[in-house]
Amino acid sequence: MEPKRLSSKSRRIERPIDITDPRAIRGRRVWPWLAGMVTAVVVVAVVASSPEEKRVDLMRITRRANWRTDVGPKIDVDEWLFYVAQHREFDKTRPGSFQIPGMGTVHVDIEGFVIWTKYSKGRSVSFNFDGADIFVTDVDAEIQRKMCEVARTLAAHVSDETGRQVSCVPR
Repeated sequence: MEPKRLSSKSRRIERPIDITDPRAIRGRRVWPWLAGMVTAVVVVAVVASSPEEKRVDLMRITRRANWRTDVGPKIDVDEWLFYVAQHREFDKTRPGSFQIPGMGTVHVDIEGFVIWTKYSKGRSVSFNFDGADIFVTDVDAEIQRKMCEVARTLAAHVSDETGRQVSCVPR
């Protein structure tokens, strides 16, 4: 017996739908487990982002009005290294190191790359000089306070990843 062939009129091709948009799923059958999973992810995301653990992906210490442009005064690497030499909580002797599968450990010794060793949560925090600014990734409130302290000394300010200036409250 030969398998039944479908005519082109009986095939129904649907485009993917965005399950986060209620208008897109209206009138469609959505698997209940999928809807429940989306709800669980949203709840976990809200619980995980408590105010005391809020982090920002990237912040910069800069003198420019907007660090995304090349216009404006820049922080010189010698100024930065002079600041680091005066403050023992920064360590410029340890280069950054990264594990690459199959290749081992790669050490990065970049001028202006320093580690802040006094972070209370135990991990290393790298302050990276990029030729005009100093940037830090995965910034929480304590790291932001340290960045503000450094910025005041270098006659600069702290900006977030969009280029907007961040408020630094004096200690």
